Amino acid sequence: TRSRASRSIMEAFRPMIRKIFLALTLGGAVERFEANNYYPKAQQLQARAEETSESVFFVNFSDPEQVLSFYDIDVEHLHTEGSSACTEADHVRVGSAMSGDNAGQRTGTIFVMDNINATCGKAEIATGHLSGKKYMSYGTYAWRVRFAYAPEEEEEAEEEEGGPSPEALVANAMSCVSLYTSRKLHQEFAACTRASHPGEITLNYWHGDGIREWSRVPLRPDANSSFTDLKLEWTPERMRYFLNGVLAWERKNGTDGKGLPQEDMNQRLILRPTNSTYAGRACAMALATMSYTPLPSPSGSVTEIPTSNGSLLVLVLGIAFALLFFGTLVFCVQRRRRVDDHAATIIPQECEEECGEELEEDDPMVEMGQLAT
Repeated sequence: TRSRASRSIMEAFRPMIRKIFLALTLGGAVERFEANNYYPKAQQLQARAEETSESVFFVNFSDPEQVLSFYDIDVEHLHTEGSSACTEADHVRVGSAMSGDNAGQRTGTIFVMDNINATCGKAEIATGHLSGKKYMSYGTYAWRVRFAYAPEEEEEAEEEEGGPSPEALVANAMSCVSLYTSRKLHQEFAACTRASHPGEITLNYWHGDGIREWSRVPLRPDANSSFTDLKLEWTPERMRYFLNGVLAWERKNGTDGKGLPQEDMNQRLILRPTNSTYAGRACAMALATMSYTPLPSPSGSVTEIPTSNGSLLVLVLGIAFALLFFGTLVFCVQRRRRVDDHAATIIPQECEEECGEELEEDDPMVEMGQLAT
């Protein structure tokens, strides 16, 4: 009787257990498969990857599918170094027409920073911001980016009115291309320009727990008028920044007793104010392409950044409830069987012979005993 009840319970729960198992084991694989299909350029480079044992990640910022498969559009309060702004989805414009020298393509992704639709708290500035969905490690990173600049329509209007220079219009703007983590320690690589000083770029990294090393170098052509090819080579032994194909800064691990970042990091593409006051004119940042080639394993790696744990929590609670319910049913079946066995032995044989008929009519324990036997 007990084994039959157990089999019945298992049959009842089999479909639900199968669904939970498939969700836990196959869900991540399906998501990775769908995300990988968003990389047409990566598929074209598959032959090279097989020949060199390298994985190449490529994003063309003119393609919304590629951008959204690799980055999250952030909507939050951005508070950095005393500045305050709202990152808004409508300030990230994927597939927009681009201008500027050395773009290499007609469209890309443009961030706009202005005072329109700032929805977080009391901030008066709204801007665009992208965060990578993947943690990345050692390897070669390359971006083609036009750092903070005054949009052409703003430049022309001010030139006609005899107003301030384009640099003055966006003096409050800073743009950065960054790798960042604070999961264990604050570690980061960041290349940043200020729109008020377009002819120079500050190359930074933070190691240990937020210890900063930096170098400010000339940038030609300047960041406002032209796209810059920025490349970072990061290995356990050294890091090297290249600007438009020319080595700009190099540091070896252990130089002057200083280390390099070692934690996996995700990308941050940033256009932000340097203070909380709107300068009076919009500014922009344009992105054309990004690529990442990890070092051969185990040095280089790419892992998915955990998203919301809500669905996983529901699955875990569902499994726990199912196990509790199943255990309760098994316990009840076993207890019923023990009661049946006990009932079958409490009626003496002589009582069954003398008063069996009376007990059968008045005492339910006899019925239980008969059923048990």
